[in-house]
Amino acid sequence: MKATVSDIARNCGLSTATVDRVLNNRPGASAANRQRVMEAAKQLGYLPVADQVTLPSKPANLEFFLPIGSNAFMQDLAKHIEEYASRLPLVASCRIHNLAGISPNALQTAVEKLSLRANGVGVIAVDHPRTRNILRDVVEAGIRLVTLVSDIPTAPLRLCRHRQPRGGTDGGPFDGTLPRRPRGAAGDGGRLALLSRP
Repeated sequence: MKATVSDIARNCGLSTATVDRVLNNRPGASAANRQRVMEAAKQLGYLPVADQVTLPSKPANLEFFLPIGSNAFMQDLAKHIEEYASRLPLVASCRIHNLAGISPNALQTAVEKLSLRANGVGVIAVDHPRTRNILRDVVEAGIRLVTLVSDIPTAPLRLCRHRQPRGGTDGGPFDGTLPRRPRGAAGDGGRLALLSRP
């Protein structure tokens, strides 16, 4: 028999209203309570699971923040994300934001335009204290976050990583050049490689 909202509330010691808010990704629940509810829901088998990754209980509204500009690789990446998302039944919408650069200021400006319906965010960003704070705020708002191409070591999930000039990575279908960082930012543009999970 499938677990109910009441079962989850009993298991994590919260009200059914809080559990309902978390499961339907509505505001009004702290990050700690969101985590307790999701862990209880997963433990009780309430949420569907595929390959040990908890699937959303309803189609997701995804938003991606990419420094596309005139970079052919970024344009191609954005196109592939939109095409792939359009084929997924668990994606209700996919919106690509073209960042005005890769600086924390550009990310902050774009995140301020984040839709209230968004429950999943993908971002390309550099490791910077402001960037980490911006991304922490996104996660604490109950929005799932993945960094697509990043050198942020504390990101919850990185799908791509920065290829070192003399090093290598296991390349996937995307391999291109990251736009040059602003003057004074650490590191150079470098190479990118999509890392695939087995």
